[in-house]
Amino acid sequence: MNNPIRLMATAMIADNSFTRISPRQLQHYLLRTTYKPQTWLTFAGTTNILESRDNVQTVNHLEHNLNYAYDSVYSNTLECYTASPALPSAGTAPPVCVAAGTPLLSTGYYNQPTQYGVIGFMLAPVKRLHVNAGYRMSAVNGNSDFINARQVPGTLQSQYQTPYAHLAFDLAPGWTWKADYNYYSFGEGTPIGPTLPRSFRGNVYTLAVRYAFQLSRASVIFARLTSIRSITMLKNITRAGAIGLAVFFASVTSLAQTPGADTYKAKCQMCHGPDGLGNTPAGKAMKAIPFNSPDVLKESDTDLIAVIKNGKGKMPAFAGKIADAQITDVVAYIHTLQKK
Repeated sequence: MNNPIRLMATAMIADNSFTRISPRQLQHYLLRTTYKPQTWLTFAGTTNILESRDNVQTVNHLEHNLNYAYDSVYSNTLECYTASPALPSAGTAPPVCVAAGTPLLSTGYYNQPTQYGVIGFMLAPVKRLHVNAGYRMSAVNGNSDFINARQVPGTLQSQYQTPYAHLAFDLAPGWTWKADYNYYSFGEGTPIGPTLPRSFRGNVYTLAVRYAFQLSRASVIFARLTSIRSITMLKNITRAGAIGLAVFFASVTSLAQTPGADTYKAKCQMCHGPDGLGNTPAGKAMKAIPFNSPDVLKESDTDLIAVIKNGKGKMPAFAGKIADAQITDVVAYIHTLQKK
């Protein structure tokens, strides 16, 4: 699927500015597009162009930012300053600056072209093995008009790279063995000055075993009820002691069965009876099998759900009449009747 190209343009002009680098003219263009030749492959592109100016004689500010996987940041502003000793590149400031005690002039030139890129691969050579690997990098080769003899380019001339690798192996359902490797490298390619070029490298290894599990809906309901009743239990202990504690556990058991019990009474009890034995006029007419019979006890939850959804013999189908979650609750309630 191909998405249309989206373009946003902004322009501004003003006859005054609040600061020396506030623009009096501005243009901003933002272009985005995506291309998806296959369901598993997507290309995306963005171009971001920003330019602003302040053309006053003693400012002459110009800056731009170009970004399209190659990032170029540039600015130029006249600066009046004083320094001792003055650098050979220093110019002579206008009279208004000299009168203010800042006789030196700088263009304020600042250029930071940056190139960056990333490439990554995701592989699954076998069903239980997953591999991710890639490489990220950025490189800056910029410069600036220095006004201080101790100043060094620093990050204006630097490289940063982070290759990585990830391995995951499914040991068993819910169990995964994982290994990760990340390498970090940063270095400044500047001459040695009052401060040495910064450089660091790091290797990070991670080995782990992950276990993931999912609670059934019935377990979640019971856990929530237990949490709610735990608060009530603390109050009852102070009021009624051991009797209140016994009442609490009985109420938890009753409430945990409520969702399935309500549906059972509304849809099933007419034939199967309140005890699940089928000793009702409708149950005898339909020859309902008691829930505690060997034929029913050997049925799995999946089998019982299928019978409720699709029907069996004279029993009607309930698919579309009650929700899947209600059917699951009914099966859980049937198990409580089988234990009586």
